[in-house]
Amino acid sequence: MSFLYFAYGSNMLTTRLQARCPSARPLGRAVVQGWCVDFVKPGRDGSAKAGLLPDSEGEAHGVLFGIARADLPALDRAEAAGKGYDRADSFVVFSLAEDGDVPVVTYLPRQTRKDLLPYDWYHRLCLEGARQHDLPLVWLAKLEAVATQTDPNPKRAARLHALEALRLYQVAP
Repeated sequence: MSFLYFAYGSNMLTTRLQARCPSARPLGRAVVQGWCVDFVKPGRDGSAKAGLLPDSEGEAHGVLFGIARADLPALDRAEAAGKGYDRADSFVVFSLAEDGDVPVVTYLPRQTRKDLLPYDWYHRLCLEGARQHDLPLVWLAKLEAVATQTDPNPKRAARLHALEALRLYQVAP
C-alpha cells in the first residue's frame, strides 16, 4: 500500500527523498492555489526551511511522489512531524499528470519566522529538485531569487547528506 506525497522544498530532489524513503517514486508535477512557499520555517540548525503557507493570491508548485506506507514513519522523522511540521494527510493539490485534484500527504510548518535565511546547500536542494522536475520557469526564478547564507559549520551532518544527494543527482555542489 502506498500514499501520494506533495514535496515543495528540499524533498523535491528525488535523490534526497529516496535517501529518506527508498520507495519514493516521482509521479509528476502538482500545483495548489491559495498557498505559497516561503523560507520561513525555523530549522533546528538556526536556518530557514521551506514552508507551505496559506496565501489567497498564491500558487505553490511542487512534485508528487508515490511512497510505500512503510516509509511514512521515516518521512515523519525527517520532517520532524509534530515538532517542526504538522503532517496534513488529506491536503488537496492539482496533479498535472492526472489533470485533476488529488488528496496527498504534505507537511505544514508549526511556526514561522521572517528573520531567518536558508543555508545555501538547503536552498540548492530545493532549486535542483525544481529543475529536475521541470517546474515552471517563473517558479524557478522565484526560487533563484531567494537570499541564502553560508552554513557556519561545514561539517554539519545535514550539509554533508545534502551534498551527497546533490552529487548523486550529478550536480556539482
